[in-house]
Amino acid sequence: MSILMRHFGTVLAGVILILIGIDVVLLYYSAVNPSILMAINVVFIGLLLLYRGLTESSKGERKFYFIWSLILIDIAVAVLTSTVTGSVVLGISIFIVGLGSIVIYTVR
Repeated sequence: MSILMRHFGTVLAGVILILIGIDVVLLYYSAVNPSILMAINVVFIGLLLLYRGLTESSKGERKFYFIWSLILIDIAVAVLTSTVTGSVVLGISIFIVGLGSIVIYTVR
């Protein structure tokens, strides 16, 4: 078992603190739009949860982590789409479509 799996909570907390530190610097210099920065952070945390789910041995745990990672990635995609296109309605509709596909995945 790798150190990432044994100390996942600590690694996740460390990654979140690193992301917050990078966010503060980028926002201070106005280098990136805040909503795009938030979406990038959420995607990164979603991918970390996806990795955790892929390495779990229990089927229930794998499904739990996979569903939460999909929800986080869905939120990030909706925010990015809404920010880039300027259409909140399009972002909300993408979020609802993604959430619907996640619900369909959960019943299988």
